[in-house]
Amino acid sequence: MELRELLNFFEDYYGGKYTGALLDVMTAYLDGYSREFYLAVQKIMILRFSTCYNKIPCPADIEKNLDEIYEVMPSLKPLLPEPAAEYASPEEAQEWLKDIKGMLRKGTGPLAGAAMKAIGGSENGI
Repeated sequence: MELRELLNFFEDYYGGKYTGALLDVMTAYLDGYSREFYLAVQKIMILRFSTCYNKIPCPADIEKNLDEIYEVMPSLKPLLPEPAAEYASPEEAQEWLKDIKGMLRKGTGPLAGAAMKAIGGSENGI
């Protein structure tokens, strides 16, 4: 769905017309969003904005329902890498931590010292 398709749907469904300043404001307000966002706006506005007043939605009406609109949008999870199926054993984790402490111990300055304290080492050694 494109922006113009969403506005056309609202005009057909609610019985009003976007013209003049309202058309300019709605176009500027909704321009550049994804197809998924427009579909979510359509779905939530049908549920939350009544046709009984023969009035078309404006930005304020959409803003009132923005949290719910974002809730129904497809999740971005598929874009993130899947977590590792296996976790390190406690022994492996200790080895990694020992290696990290060794690398930090070689460093100098306040950040290396702060990092050592954060992972349970001391500023002057493990």
